[in-house]
Amino acid sequence: MARLSIPFLLGLTCSFLVVFSSCGEDSPVEPEFTSSVQQKGVVFTSPDSNTSYWWYETVDTIRWRVHPDSSIERVRVELERYKTGSWRFFFDARADSGFRSVPVDFPMGTSYRFRIRNANGGVWDTSRVVNVVKEVKDSILRGYSFLFPRKNSRIYTGWTIKVQHQYPLTSDVVVSFTNRPIRERKWEVISSDSSWPFWKIEDRYLNGLQCYLKIQDMKSGKTGISEPFSIYKGPDPKFRIISPKKSDTFINGQPLTIHYAAEYGPVEFHLSTNDGETWRRIIHPDRGKWIVKVEKPTDRCLLRMRTLDTTISVLSEPFTLDTALVHFEILSPKGGDVVLPGDYFTINYENTRGGDVTFSLSLDDGKTWQPLDVDIHTQLPYGCNVADTTYKWFVVQGPAPACRLKMAGKDGSCVTVSGRFSIDDDLADFVPLRVGKVFVYLRYWGESGNQRMDLHQYTRTIEVLREWSTSDTKYYECNILDIEDDGTVINTEIDTIAEELSGLHRLHTLISPFRSGLPRYFSARLDRAVRGIDCYYRSKYFAFQKGVGVTAVIDSRRTGMYQWSVNNWQYKW
Repeated sequence: MARLSIPFLLGLTCSFLVVFSSCGEDSPVEPEFTSSVQQKGVVFTSPDSNTSYWWYETVDTIRWRVHPDSSIERVRVELERYKTGSWRFFFDARADSGFRSVPVDFPMGTSYRFRIRNANGGVWDTSRVVNVVKEVKDSILRGYSFLFPRKNSRIYTGWTIKVQHQYPLTSDVVVSFTNRPIRERKWEVISSDSSWPFWKIEDRYLNGLQCYLKIQDMKSGKTGISEPFSIYKGPDPKFRIISPKKSDTFINGQPLTIHYAAEYGPVEFHLSTNDGETWRRIIHPDRGKWIVKVEKPTDRCLLRMRTLDTTISVLSEPFTLDTALVHFEILSPKGGDVVLPGDYFTINYENTRGGDVTFSLSLDDGKTWQPLDVDIHTQLPYGCNVADTTYKWFVVQGPAPACRLKMAGKDGSCVTVSGRFSIDDDLADFVPLRVGKVFVYLRYWGESGNQRMDLHQYTRTIEVLREWSTSDTKYYECNILDIEDDGTVINTEIDTIAEELSGLHRLHTLISPFRSGLPRYFSARLDRAVRGIDCYYRSKYFAFQKGVGVTAVIDSRRTGMYQWSVNNWQYKW
């Protein structure tokens, strides 16, 4: 590489703007991330083990992958003439671009390898060695006549792939397929177009794991056969559209959120409203949301997800887009929420269309769904007129890290899916009851506001004296002392707190502020938790802090524009 000239480097920079496929381009079916990717942050995917030659005076492609949890913004690539031990700067690029096309202007007969890392420093990853050759020998041509599918590629039914070959085309070519053994081969023509064909992988191609493609030049009669590859029953778990699903409906102004898996590189999404006859791009790249905007309702909608190099694409199930402007959305649980097993969870949603709704729960991020039984919650405090959009779900399901809730109108006209939340049974003690523990609260009650101000308060001390247990309940005997601000003792008594020894260990007692069947345990992910409602007319809720206990009990009702009737408890120490 010491002989590379300045004009060559300038030509190299200009050539980067043009992307060609060549014999060195690796299979788009890339491996999963490994500990090596996590350690280095960025690794090569091409040149790879299937790349031995680069053709002189052509253009080839260097590809890399960046671990999704890394913060790498730019990468640095260096090259070495093989076995010289001298590495030289080659180029740097944006990490998320994933590839760079380079002209093969190196001297014929030489060999090179490359290394890549974070442009700001880090661990190098080194590519395989490539040899620069002048002409395509017949022995080489047979093994490298197809760029994709390549040797041992895994292809799935439901895909549409772009068959890529490297023949210099002097006339039309015919591309054929077989999945028969060598002695029984019967070839089926899949394209007679001289351009690179797009081939839809149907279930009828599944008769065998060893599949081959053949390309034949119609003028010269020369034939090339691909290396064996495999076709598997789809969908591919690493490349598929999870939602929208069949019969889903999305409304003008509503975000169409796409849930998908795409591990073979950046993707873009196209929408068809006529069963795939025409397409338009709506998302590019890797942004999974589009605001619905259609001029007329249609139930012939499809989404197409395609890699940016157009090598692989896959379709969604058919769904519906509607022009009606409605709000049909799950408000809670929302993405990132933690739901506790063995407890009631309030489902809140918005449905301006009206009518009954049904709920389904997925414990595997939307892959499968099961009906969810809920209890309609109609007894909300006076003035909070939201009973028609509030449901209670008793969580009997076990812990799961990737849950989604789906809501649908009973007539199937609307469907919406929540963000990803979790069911978590890693619990922490939010009310540390034990012998000798003292809880001190300030109680204040009365009228507060511009019309009338009449508030009263005193301090309550609760000390745990002793404890005992049965098979399903633990009991705590407590001393209660109420003192006014001037030191006057207004009440002293002994009472008991009962704790369930299952589920979330609910507390049952007549002692305020513990008297409402509160759970003692909440998710260990939380430092604070709140249970109850807080709306314009009424606030009635409990607040908890991990390892501290009940920090507030709010029971306030609006009695005028600026007037409240309150009965609250506040934790002091």
